[in-house]
Amino acid sequence: MADQSLLIALIAETAGRWSDPDFGARREAVDRTLSCDNVFTSEAIEFAIDQQMSELTEPKLHAWVQGRQADHPGTVAVLGAGNVPFVDLQDWLAVTLSGHAYVGVSSSRSPYLLKAFAESVRQLAASRETSVHKTSVQDTPGRFVDLETALRVAEWVIATGADDTVHDVQKKAIEAGIAENKMLLRGSGFGVAVVTGNESADAWLDLAEDCLLHEGRGCRNAAIVFAPEHLAPDGFLAAAATFRGVFPAHPRTAGGLAIPKAMLEALGQSCAYADDLSFLVSAGEPEVKEPCHIRWASYKALSEVGEWLSGQGRTVQVVLTSVSPDVLWPESDESDESDESDELDRRLVSPIGSAQHPSINWCPDGVDTIDFLCGATT
Repeated sequence: MADQSLLIALIAETAGRWSDPDFGARREAVDRTLSCDNVFTSEAIEFAIDQQMSELTEPKLHAWVQGRQADHPGTVAVLGAGNVPFVDLQDWLAVTLSGHAYVGVSSSRSPYLLKAFAESVRQLAASRETSVHKTSVQDTPGRFVDLETALRVAEWVIATGADDTVHDVQKKAIEAGIAENKMLLRGSGFGVAVVTGNESADAWLDLAEDCLLHEGRGCRNAAIVFAPEHLAPDGFLAAAATFRGVFPAHPRTAGGLAIPKAMLEALGQSCAYADDLSFLVSAGEPEVKEPCHIRWASYKALSEVGEWLSGQGRTVQVVLTSVSPDVLWPESDESDESDESDELDRRLVSPIGSAQHPSINWCPDGVDTIDFLCGATT
């Protein structure tokens, strides 16, 4: 098992190199990613890399890991999502820093970024004339293989993706003999924003980023905006247009919104959109629609929003708002089980503008991945 502190130091140093947009390995990985069948833009990829690298400092990594390592390390098969650039980095970090061997199954939409970063770490380890050179740190990148191969050699599995994909992985993992308590399966998720009408111009611009960056496809992207009754979305629409001037939409986005726009207009339902159809906003019940199709849902009382959120289980990954959790979820005298649910709900609350800036220790589906990897041996 590689020394955790040395490995953290190598990762942090590599991140420092990758913070330079012109660093060779990064530049090549970005160029190759842009050639894949995805809806990434160069602006969004560069943003994602910069955001991730800003989290990979030694203090932040140590604070996240807190010295945790698996007592009985093994091999973890990781199926990464491909909806957001570099979204598979956190799982790679959790697996390698907890002492396990990583076997990755990359999405065809984004197979290069993580692989290139991990290889940069390996090369840095190999270049050092220290004890690091003689340890397993050089094997840190792990392997990147197909799903069947990964499941055949693994004792653990982490899978993230569409519900159907995750269900298929679960079935194959069971057939491969992997225990259910060693499976961490994450299906579809989305973010929600709650506004009050008192937002500043900067806050509306931050919300536009929450909704539209990565073409609305991330599990933290705000797909639904709850707003007070009679509040028009003018502030958001102006901000969304400004945002698209900095982060242009992928060419496919307009095509994906053309049919829902036509249907809304044919049915006489209220909607607004950019001239180039780089985003669409419709009023109605809170529903997740097409990527970059934002649902503007009205509320009479904020407690109604909290009640709706509590009924969504773990599909909601973040609640972006300036509203206090105590207002969304007023104190209740119900059972301890309800209190535990309220506590989880409250942890979802984050400021507007933070959807695309998750900290390295954020917990998808409310699960600490390192805790899972260190405690799923029973």
